[in-house]
Amino acid sequence: MILHKILKPFLWILTGCRFDFFGISAGTALSVGVGAAGALGNGLASSSAGKAGQKASWAAYMQQLAAMQNSSNAQERNATIVRDQNQAYNQYAYDQTGQIQGQMYGTALEGNNQDSNYQNTANALGLQYGTDAINQSYKALMGGAGGSRDALNNGATGAYNAQMGAATARDANYNDAFKGIQGYYDPYMKAGTGALSSQQDLMGLNGKAAQDAAFTGLQNGQYTELAKQGENSLLQNAAATGGVRGGNTAAALAQFRPAMMQNIIDKQTANLAGMSNQGLNASNSLAGYRSDLGNQLAGVNADRGNFGATYKTALGNNNSNYALRVGDLGSQKATQFGGLKTANANRTADIGSQWIKNQTALTNQNYGNILNNYLGYINGNRQNAIDYSNGTNGYQAQLFQQMGQAGANQAQQAGGYNQSSALGWGNAMGQGLGALAGLFGGGGGSGSSGGGGGGGSGSWGVPSGYGSGGYGFAGLH
Repeated sequence: MILHKILKPFLWILTGCRFDFFGISAGTALSVGVGAAGALGNGLASSSAGKAGQKASWAAYMQQLAAMQNSSNAQERNATIVRDQNQAYNQYAYDQTGQIQGQMYGTALEGNNQDSNYQNTANALGLQYGTDAINQSYKALMGGAGGSRDALNNGATGAYNAQMGAATARDANYNDAFKGIQGYYDPYMKAGTGALSSQQDLMGLNGKAAQDAAFTGLQNGQYTELAKQGENSLLQNAAATGGVRGGNTAAALAQFRPAMMQNIIDKQTANLAGMSNQGLNASNSLAGYRSDLGNQLAGVNADRGNFGATYKTALGNNNSNYALRVGDLGSQKATQFGGLKTANANRTADIGSQWIKNQTALTNQNYGNILNNYLGYINGNRQNAIDYSNGTNGYQAQLFQQMGQAGANQAQQAGGYNQSSALGWGNAMGQGLGALAGLFGGGGGSGSSGGGGGGGSGSWGVPSGYGSGGYGFAGLH
C-alpha cells in the first residue's frame, strides 16, 4: 500500500500528460509507466531498512516533481499560445495574400478585356476605314471611267460633227460651182432652144401657122427692102439694054423674089442651126458638169455615211469599254472587300485566340499563386507544429531527465537503508525515469551507477529500455 501511494503521482504524471498530442496512445503511455513503476518497485522492494527515512525524503521529492510538472504544463501552454499565434498570423497572411492576388487577378483580367476590346474596336474601325477607302477608290475609278467614256464620246461627236460640217460645206461649194457654170452656159442653152424652135417653125414642124408666121417675119424684115433693091437693079439693067419690056426681064423679075426668099430661109435656117448647135453644146457641157457634181455629191454623201458609221462605232466601242471597265472595277471592289473582310475575320480570330491565351495564362498564374500561398500556409503551420513539437519534446525530455536525476539523488540521500539497496533503488528509479525521458527523445537517466538502459533515439518512438522493470510490478500490491 505504501508503494501504491508513492507511485500514484507517477501514474498521474504518466497518464495525465498530453501524450496524444505527440501521437502516443494511452496504452503505450500506461505500459511505459508500468514498466518504470515496476523498475522502481524492484528497487524499493529490495530495501526494507530505510523505509522510515525514505518517507520524509519522498515527500520532498514529490513536491519537486509537482513543481516540475507545473513548469511543464506552463511550457506547454506557452508553446500552444505561440503555435496558435503563428497559425493565426499564417492564416491572416494567407487571406491578405489571397485578397491581393484576387485584386491583381481581377485587374489583370480587366486589362486583358480592355486590351481585347481596344483591339476589336481598332479592328472594326480598320474594317470601316478600309470599306470607306475601297468605296471612295471605286467611286473615283468609276468617275474616271465615266469621264474617259464621255471624253471619248465627245471627241467622236466633235469629229463627226466636223466631218459632217465639212461634207455640207463641200455640198455647198459644189452646188455654188455648178450654179456658176450653169449661169455661164444658160444663155447658150436658151439661144439654142430658141433657134431650134425657130427652125422648127420654118420647117413647119410646129404647124403651118407657125411656119407662116416665120415666113411673114422674114418677109417683114430685110426681105422687102432687099427685094425692091434687087428688082430695081434688074430693071435698071434692062433699061440700059432696052429690054425693060422684054420677056427675059419679066421672067427674071418673076424668079427673083422666090429665089431671094428661099435664100433668106436657107440662110436663116443655117443661122438657127448654128445657134441651136451652140445651145446643144452648152447643154452637153453643162450635163458633164452636172454629172461631175453628182459624183462629188455622191462622194460627200458616202463620206457622210462613213462618218456616221465611224462615229457610231466609236460610241459603241467607248460604251463597251466603259461597261468592261465597270465590270473590272466591280470585280476588283468585290475582291478588295473579300480580302478586307477575310483579314478582319482573321484579325478578330487572332484577337480572340490571344484573349483566350491571356485568360488562360492569367488563370493559371492566379491558381499557381493561390496554390503557392496555400502550400506556404500549410508549410508554415507544419513548421509551427514541428517547432512546437520540438520545443515541447525537448523541454519534456529535459524535465524527465531532471526528474530521473532527482530520483537518483533522493535514493542517495535516503537514510536507513544499506548502500546496495540505495544503489538498486536509484538505479531502478533512473531506469524508469530514463525510459520516460527516452520516450520524448532524451537519453536515459544517470542513476548512482549510471541509470537504466536508456530510451530510444526517435522523438515519437517507444523506448526499448523500460520493459525489464515490469517484473517488479507485483511488489506494488
